[in-house]
Amino acid sequence: MLTRKLLQLQTLVPEIEAILNARPLTSLQDTSTAQVLKPIDFISPSVELQIPPFDQSSLDSIAGRLVDWYRQTIKILDRFWDIWYSDYLAALADRQQKRIKQTRSAPQFPKVSDVVLVAEKNVPRGKWPLGVITGIAYDSLKRPRSATVRMPNGHQLQRSINHLYPLEVTADESPAESVDSKVVHARLRPHVSNLLVPRRKFDLIRFIRIYCSGTQRVLT
Repeated sequence: MLTRKLLQLQTLVPEIEAILNARPLTSLQDTSTAQVLKPIDFISPSVELQIPPFDQSSLDSIAGRLVDWYRQTIKILDRFWDIWYSDYLAALADRQQKRIKQTRSAPQFPKVSDVVLVAEKNVPRGKWPLGVITGIAYDSLKRPRSATVRMPNGHQLQRSINHLYPLEVTADESPAESVDSKVVHARLRPHVSNLLVPRRKFDLIRFIRIYCSGTQRVLT
């Protein structure tokens, strides 16, 4: 039993790491497509990190224990994804509101050609719904109310501005500076503080402990 739990844990933790490292950080130069840069791209570009969806027909019926283990692991990962996805979008929204309220700079609203995260229900694990803004509708006060978004499949969707989230790192975050050796050196160093941290810190240690205890309610 201990060996089986250890093997499950050894599968679960890398999958959680994959979910965290597959989040979209910033858009690439080509704004015609919703291509983004992810943390994992610095190590292995365009790699597929997720466990493939469960296919009952692909497993032998005599391997019942293996099927149960697989289902349990996928169920836990899906639950973790639901929490991470909702908390991450909430953190993006909070940071955007703080930017808008800053008195030293003008409000930063979405623009045409921006790559954004589109809030959707029942998003598959590890799949971020990205789109490119192709048009914006404004209210009487010249504030953006809704936007037309082109999805990767080519479909054009109408979405409220409140359902569109800027990426974690945007091009207009860096102030204009003179180019000298100090500036170049500073930009080459990783600025961890600039990366987003969800407002509700997920306790991974607690998650692992509950998982190892064998309880059915892995996350609450």
